[in-house]
Amino acid sequence: MSFASRKKCDFQLHTPRDPNWQGERPVGLGDETENGPATQEQVDNMSLDWARMFIDRCVARGLEAIAITDHHEMVMFSYVKQEIAQRKGRNPQPSQAFDCAYGWEGIAAVFTGHWNP
Repeated sequence: MSFASRKKCDFQLHTPRDPNWQGERPVGLGDETENGPATQEQVDNMSLDWARMFIDRCVARGLEAIAITDHHEMVMFSYVKQEIAQRKGRNPQPSQAFDCAYGWEGIAAVFTGHWNP
């Protein structure tokens, strides 16, 4: 009987909310849009759109397990969790990166079940 298996994983993924993110960021609450300050509904819709695109890219790359490790931030996790749950009925658990003293980084991650896109 074998208890080991190999999965293609990436446990160091970031969202546009990470302070070191490079690239376009979804609109935040109160940010200026064509129609005035962004509403919560606009923020939610744009964040869900980003989460769909993010999961599509993970699936296209063949990832079988992921961790979002934004630094000191978990705002986008709920949108990604919602998208995964919609697709597979999974209940992902959060992970987060923490900057530590002396220039090194510790990553805390919690995983339950299997994520199979």
